[in-house]
Order: sequence, then structure tokens, then C-alpha cells
Amino acid sequence: MLWLETHGKTAEADAALQRATTLFCKQRPEAWLLAAKQAERRGQPAQARAHYAHVLAQLAPQLLTAVAAFANFERRQVRAFSLARCTPFWLSSLAPGSALWI
Repeated sequence: MLWLETHGKTAEADAALQRATTLFCKQRPEAWLLAAKQAERRGQPAQARAHYAHVLAQLAPQLLTAVAAFANFERRQVRAFSLARCTPFWLSSLAPGSALWI
């Protein structure tokens, strides 16, 4: 995808990512995290936030990588980071003794 973007083929990069998140890898959090990073890079924070929310609410609520990526995203957006923003997505699913995905 980065190769396509550096060679001016942003439409093809968007199409490849769209196919990845809707057809081929729709249950893989890595594809959605990549889509969130691309949306942030393109200046679409609302879309990036929606992708992070999808990963943390539906695909992998305990995925520590996704939690850290979302926290860093919010920090980069120059917002006052609050744990309360993340709590509905992942804190409620952490039970004593449950294993986090790493």
C-alpha cells in the first residue's frame, strides 16, 4: 500500500485496503488498524476513530496493541487523553485472570 501511495496511485491503495477490510481479512484486527493509520495519515480522524472503535468493540477488545495504538492516536490528535474515552471499548471486558492478547 505504501508503495502504491508513493507512486501516486492512491485510488488503487484505497481499493486494496477496502477489499482487505471488507472481503479478505474482515475479522483480522491488523487490517483494520492499518486502515485507521491510513485514515489518520490522510487527515480523516473521524474515520480513523471509527476503525479503532470497530477493532476495540467488536474484533479484539483485549488486544493490547490496539489499545496502545488508539491511545497514541488520541494523543496525536492533540486531545486531552482520558482513560474514560477508552473504558467503554476494552476495560469492561477485562476480568480478573483473563489473558490479554499480545
